[in-house]
Amino acid sequence: MSHAHSVLMFVHLLGFATVAGAVLCDAVVNVLFWRNMRRAAVHVVALPSAMTLIGSVASTGGLISLSSGIGLIAPLGFAFWRHCWLDLKIGLFIALTLNGVLVASGCKRRLAVAARDWAALAPVNAAASDLFSAEMRRLQRQLGAFHATEVLGVLVLLAAAVFKYD
Repeated sequence: MSHAHSVLMFVHLLGFATVAGAVLCDAVVNVLFWRNMRRAAVHVVALPSAMTLIGSVASTGGLISLSSGIGLIAPLGFAFWRHCWLDLKIGLFIALTLNGVLVASGCKRRLAVAARDWAALAPVNAAASDLFSAEMRRLQRQLGAFHATEVLGVLVLLAAAVFKYD
């Protein structure tokens, strides 16, 4: 095994570890947000922007993992290109990326606005804060489903990487 291959493998694993860590960290911050939302809404207003930042870290790790993965199979003439495990990894990578871009980014933007409005209105007007309850429950369900699919997808990606099959 060449030195370049070892370096690319290290970078590939580092990118995957960044994605996995960011997905888990984002799920934990999501749980913290919803646990503390009703008790201290003023204190959790910054968490949606932290979730957005964590999503950017996950995207960066994904790009690093993707580019190093291409670098790993390119010198072999893309010999693994039609293997089932690689198709699964690429398909899951695309699905998880689209899930993050299409679902999470919009939900997190709406959550930031709703949390800010909730924190401003809740102490002053309880009836006005009830208007946000339906939107907040909808966002909680959507982000819960997003995090469940992301964590499950990362676990399946890990299994596909470890247990290569044809």
